[in-house]
This record gives sequence, C-alpha cells and structure tokens, in this order.
Amino acid sequence: MEEIRKSYRRLAMKFHPDKNPENELASQRFLKVKEAYDLLSDTTLRKEYDRRHGFTYNRYAPLPTVPMIVAETVALRNYVESLNLHTLDHDALAYHLKKLLTHQRIEFLQHHADEKTLAQVRDEMIRASTPLRYKLLEEAIDPLFELLVGKTTLLIPLETYKNARKRSMKIHRLVPWLVILITLILCYGVFRASL
Repeated sequence: MEEIRKSYRRLAMKFHPDKNPENELASQRFLKVKEAYDLLSDTTLRKEYDRRHGFTYNRYAPLPTVPMIVAETVALRNYVESLNLHTLDHDALAYHLKKLLTHQRIEFLQHHADEKTLAQVRDEMIRASTPLRYKLLEEAIDPLFELLVGKTTLLIPLETYKNARKRSMKIHRLVPWLVILITLILCYGVFRASL
C-alpha cells in the first residue's frame, strides 16, 4: 500500500489540473489516476476487479499443457462463432485472445509444440479474431506473431490475414466518402437536368 500511495501522490502532482491549467489530457489522466487509487486502496473492490478481469492467481492450478492450450483456443473460437456479432464486446474478445498466449504459454508452446499444433493454434485464433474491430486486432494477435517468430511458413498465413484485414478496414473507411461522392454526382446530374 505504501508503494501505491507514493505512486499515487507522484502521479497526482504531475497531472493535477491546478498544475496543468487548460490541459484536458492531464485532467483526464488525473481522474484515471484517482480512480485507480480508489480501486487499489479498497481491498474488496480490488479483489472484485481482479476476479472480473482474470488476474486471480491459483497456485494449485495445473500448469498448462499443449492439449489444454489448444482446447482453450478451440473453445474461444466456438464461443465467438456462437455469439450475436451485433452485441459482441470487442474489448473483451481482444482481452481473451491476448490472455490465451501469455509469455509463459508462448515459451511453453515454442519448446513443446510441433508445427502442426502451432498451425492449429494460429488458425483457431485467426478464426476467433475475425469479428474483432481492426483497431483492436493488431494488439490481440501480437502474441501470435511472437509465438511464430522464426517459423516463416507458419507466419505467412498470419501476415496474409493481417494484411487482408488492413485492406478491408481501409475500404470500409472509404465507403461513406464514396456514398457522399455518388450523392453529389447524382445531385449535380439532377440540377443540370432541371436547367
């Protein structure tokens, strides 16, 4: 708690609105620091936050195995495919994708999984991340790139998927502008015809 208090005081002084007049970003950060301190200083709230966000640690839990990690990726993909995509919580999906491949699990898979298993994990995670918004996609699949580093044949489909999603996002951003352009052309055509 003493370390949390010291950090809070340091950050509160740095971002306090009185020290940063007319700096909206500093005010927002000050509020976030205050909110984090309130949460961390209340043990009940802190335990609830940890439980909800998966940060609880069970020292008696078994160490992950390759089949367990594969089963978790398959289960996440099945779950995502069963969801109504209009109500999908994109942040939660990105969080769960990242949680599947922690640094410990990446190291474990790199030492104990064969290429066929790594390809299966890659494919399941790609399928699970398909409905994810592009802005969250990169961070969610970064651990997958870390897992497959040095395995060129396994990286190619992942890079192809990422590039296809990037192109799709760029096209998706152009659609409103194309609609506006077509509308303007049609309005101009109607205007010219009325003359």
